[in-house]
Amino acid sequence: MIWSRAAAAMLAVCVSASLAGAPSIAAAKDKPTQEELLLKKKKQQHQKQQGEQKAHASKPAGKLSGEKLKKQQKVEAQQKMKKPASHAAAADWKRTGGTMPKKFRGAPVDYKKHHLKQPPKGYKWVRHNNDYVLVAISTGIVSAIISATR
Repeated sequence: MIWSRAAAAMLAVCVSASLAGAPSIAAAKDKPTQEELLLKKKKQQHQKQQGEQKAHASKPAGKLSGEKLKKQQKVEAQQKMKKPASHAAAADWKRTGGTMPKKFRGAPVDYKKHHLKQPPKGYKWVRHNNDYVLVAISTGIVSAIISATR
């Protein structure tokens, strides 16, 4: 009996020493190494960045709040309306049915003095270079072009 108590005491001392001292083999396998921790951290950061990019790219306009939604819609409408500036487009109004830019709509011409027909209601004659142009007042649509050197 004495031997068994001594053996039990020795066993208890060994067990408590192992628990208090170095980690056991099972505990060492569960604890990740420093390299594994760094890899895990980098992977999480990468996933977070990808998630933010996806959320930013696929964020629907409907989830924007009041003023931001209106501003976004206004920007999108302006982008749709933008047309590439070209020389051909600038001269496109110089035909019947074209729209004369406001900067070319000068003062009305005295149609009687220049022997032109009376313009219909809502139209006026204007002179541009060597031409008389009959233009709709509100829209700028060209109705007729007559050479001034006739």
